[in-house]
Amino acid sequence: MKKILHQVFLIANLVLFSTILFAQDFEFQPLKGLNGGNILCIEKVDTLQLFAGTSTGIYSSSNGGQLWEKELDGMNVYKIVAHSPEVIYAGTDNGLYRRVRYNMAYRWDKITGFTDNAIKDFDILSTGVMFLSVKNEGLYKGKVLENNFSKLTTLGYSSSEYLIACYGDSTVFIDKSISSDAGNTWTRLDKGWPEFTSLEVLSANMNDSLVLAGSDQGIFRYDFTNQTWVDLQLYQYCLDMDIDNKGNVFLGSAGGVYHSQDNGEHWQQINMGLSSAMIHNIRIVGNKVFAGSNYGLDAMNIDDTQWVKSDKGIQDVPVYSILPMSDTLLISSSLGVLSTSDDGQSWHTTIRMDYHTNFNDRVHRFVVAPNGKLYAATSTGLYYSTDASHWFNYGGFSGQQVYDLTFDKSGNLYKATYDGVYKSTDEGMIWTKINENNNLGVTTCLVLDNVNHLYVGTHSGIYESDDDGIHWQNISGDSLGTTYFQKLIFRNNIIYAATSKGVYIYNLDYNHWTKSNVGINSSFIMDLIFGPENRLYAATYSGIYTSSDSGLVWRSLSQDNGTLHDNCLKFDQEGNLYFGTNDNGIYTSKKSLTSIAEIKTKPHVMNCFPVPFKSVINISFTVPELIENNDNQASIILLDEQGRKISILKSTRLQQGKYTYHFGINQYHLSRGIFFIRLKMGKLSETQKVIHVE
Repeated sequence: MKKILHQVFLIANLVLFSTILFAQDFEFQPLKGLNGGNILCIEKVDTLQLFAGTSTGIYSSSNGGQLWEKELDGMNVYKIVAHSPEVIYAGTDNGLYRRVRYNMAYRWDKITGFTDNAIKDFDILSTGVMFLSVKNEGLYKGKVLENNFSKLTTLGYSSSEYLIACYGDSTVFIDKSISSDAGNTWTRLDKGWPEFTSLEVLSANMNDSLVLAGSDQGIFRYDFTNQTWVDLQLYQYCLDMDIDNKGNVFLGSAGGVYHSQDNGEHWQQINMGLSSAMIHNIRIVGNKVFAGSNYGLDAMNIDDTQWVKSDKGIQDVPVYSILPMSDTLLISSSLGVLSTSDDGQSWHTTIRMDYHTNFNDRVHRFVVAPNGKLYAATSTGLYYSTDASHWFNYGGFSGQQVYDLTFDKSGNLYKATYDGVYKSTDEGMIWTKINENNNLGVTTCLVLDNVNHLYVGTHSGIYESDDDGIHWQNISGDSLGTTYFQKLIFRNNIIYAATSKGVYIYNLDYNHWTKSNVGINSSFIMDLIFGPENRLYAATYSGIYTSSDSGLVWRSLSQDNGTLHDNCLKFDQEGNLYFGTNDNGIYTSKKSLTSIAEIKTKPHVMNCFPVPFKSVINISFTVPELIENNDNQASIILLDEQGRKISILKSTRLQQGKYTYHFGINQYHLSRGIFFIRLKMGKLSETQKVIHVE
């Protein structure tokens, strides 16, 4: 019993010591030139005020799409509808939101008491009547500002999702049904629609009785005289469509953008300059048209044929791996493999030489060979480059998923792949599978120790070979047998492992695993590296953590909310840290982490109580005497377990002193579980974990 108490006391003191040692907040900034992301919808209020829904939130532009700013973070936004400049709704994967004005600023509030399920489509009549498709729940009808919704039962059938389009004060299309009395009665428009053809998008100009429907096999126009659909013989997989009152029709499809100037009779393909050939959404805004894809937002004058990027400020770009070099930064992102030589002011695409296309393959790991050659382990094979711009496929293994790559002391290559471990003795030209007689499953990472023993992480544990792959031993133990291994590091006769259950340390002298997660609020470790002063750094879905004692105790680096979902990290030669996020591009420290001076006094001490809490949480803290740059604007923010902002509980300017606030949280309908309270004041930030019980 005394031994256990001694260990508890030791860990408590280590935590306290670590907190004092790391009493410094690091400054990070995004590389702002990395613009783009997965655009899910576009909406116009007028020719200048625009909104874009993305896979991580809502952006707005007040200058016609030249510059965008984020307004809502942390969710998929499938559709935005503006009933008026002041009444704007958004359908998300977390229910329905409305843009609300508070004092001089706007924010998005969830419509509570309705649904937490995804709303992928909805629309509003000019009278304010709303029709909403709630995934797996049904079709609902309501009215703006009233926020009372009831199931619509007059349609005559049920579906998990509905396609909705409203026009004027009473015309509603739901799938291939039309109502002229705001949804009271319906008429089916089935005649002439091809069998086994799915409806994907519907758009109309009811002033001209023009109704166009896009499908997975082409586009159709409804003939009201003969009450049938007419095939317009444009055989594309249709994704979105918009019509103006001048006869212009723009179609977004799997083959790019098509334009008709005669209500759909004739079509012209316009793809020059598009970021992607698969256009998910299209919107006519005055004399311009906007096209959204997985690669960002493009714009074009309505009578032009050349697209240009129009997504400056939209940074919903996942970054999967990073390689800082002497004069170039190389990244793998959702926009492809890109490089910059001017700190993100401009980005350049790299080329996959076997196809002579942009190198868009996802890179799991960049590796620099002893001779300076660059390697990229990707989902389609292993590639190499000598200039970080042109990539060549290695060894005829195109299509093989390669997760990791390493070298032994003789320069031989080892790669971890979807179907095992391979070795090459000629710089990657010829490969031999070294676990041919041992099924290791999917191998995700590997490392060699100082006597060339090979350690391989898999989807279900870790294996060791001391005879170059002839025999293998499972060293997972009881606790790690079903664990996903993400990254392995060998140092000082110890294996450090980033896994789906946290950071684990394997002592080769004692053949023993130890979990090393004190201070880390995330179980899945995405990346793990050693940095300056032999400190460990871990990228997780709750932020970046660092340890100065070989992983015994960890501390979270101070970050903005937008950088919490982190995928990868790397130091450059000057000691600057770069980390890639799953939502918001890439960040870097403004200066070397090793040169940032420690803050002499504790900036503020926050206490959240009670923990666990039910309906009320109390937050007390101290405002220090001296705040850097005299910035005493304090914000108290409620975050979910993934670090996504739920609400700003308090935002006010405060003077020196002690403060306590009491917050009722019933309005947020929190589930039982872990949440975070973050206090921000200027460049100072403190976060505390709290537990909510219902």
